[in-house]
Amino acid sequence: MHKTFKSCLLLTSGVALIGLSACQSAPKAGMSDAGAVDKALMRAADQVTAGGMTGEGLSLLETVYKRNPQDPMAAMKYAGALKSMNELTKAGIILEPFTKDVNAPAAVKLEYASIQLEAGRYEIAENIARTVVKQNPTSGYGYHLLGTALDAQGMYPQSETAFREALKNWEGDPVPVMNNLALSLMLQEKLEEARDTLMQAKEADPSRMEIERNLRIVNTLMDTVAYKPSKGRAE
Repeated sequence: MHKTFKSCLLLTSGVALIGLSACQSAPKAGMSDAGAVDKALMRAADQVTAGGMTGEGLSLLETVYKRNPQDPMAAMKYAGALKSMNELTKAGIILEPFTKDVNAPAAVKLEYASIQLEAGRYEIAENIARTVVKQNPTSGYGYHLLGTALDAQGMYPQSETAFREALKNWEGDPVPVMNNLALSLMLQEKLEEARDTLMQAKEADPSRMEIERNLRIVNTLMDTVAYKPSKGRAE
């Protein structure tokens, strides 16, 4: 019954609202001149990007990456900048080699997964996210990306499980995860649970418009004649 509402639902993408920190530590004593230059370039890129000059920031990050194409953090910073400018194919190509390296940082693999999500390559994103959470069962962001990829493929019970794991291991603002969990519940017609989850999210942050809108949708569904709360399902 309520599947007609799906196009109206506001899924909070882990890609859009939850960034990965790619900052490296300060240069250590004895660092090579080349390393110090790269650090300075990355700091400059952060500064100009924060000032709205994304093109200049991208150019600086490209310089660092070309000087150190094997450096996963340099690659991740550059790919992230490309992603922000919707150059998803190029961003994915840059990070793909690191996904085959078992020793590559999980953050780099998750950035690759987020790029694949934005590009609509949901199975690839799912596989990468599964690899990360298998290696790191407390990766809240990994579970969130996994849940988002599963949801995009219509695998709602599995996405619910992933979002619950994400929420259990989350660090920071939990509202985007709660929103996505609620939508997964809604699409399984678990409307009471969806409403309760959205109410908790609204209490945590009343300013989120997507929470308020999704809450109205759930309430509308629960008010329909076809919906029977005693069964917990629409017929």
